Amino acid sequence: MSKAEWADQRKELLERVQKAERLAAESQSEAAVYLESLRECYAAAEQALANKDLDLLYQITGKLTFTWMPSKTQGEQLGRYFLDAYITDARWLETAKQALKEVKAAAEQLPEEYEPNAELKKRILAAAEKGLTTHA
Repeated sequence: MSKAEWADQRKELLERVQKAERLAAESQSEAAVYLESLRECYAAAEQALANKDLDLLYQITGKLTFTWMPSKTQGEQLGRYFLDAYITDARWLETAKQALKEVKAAAEQLPEEYEPNAELKKRILAAAEKGLTTHA
């Protein structure tokens, strides 16, 4: 393999890794939004306790237990939220899986005659394999 071909493959591999990193960062951003919502809920609960506003406290904590039953409208809205989140997560996971397969395929094509390439290839393949492992 010529240096030009190697450089092209390396560039393509780096682009794929950057894309996978961007997808991971987007997922972290979504998780941060959920974490912030949870923190707001706890802050409101603390305020309710401090002000002895037990009605507000029940509204907050009641939604976190299994004894709370949503109204039909609330249930439909929660169902839409869940479905939207599920679809978004499923798309993101499928995209991430495809990106890892592409990274793995590109890494398998890297030549190993140069020792740093062999180590890099080994690390990339291990990371891709770990990411593609199905967890039950």
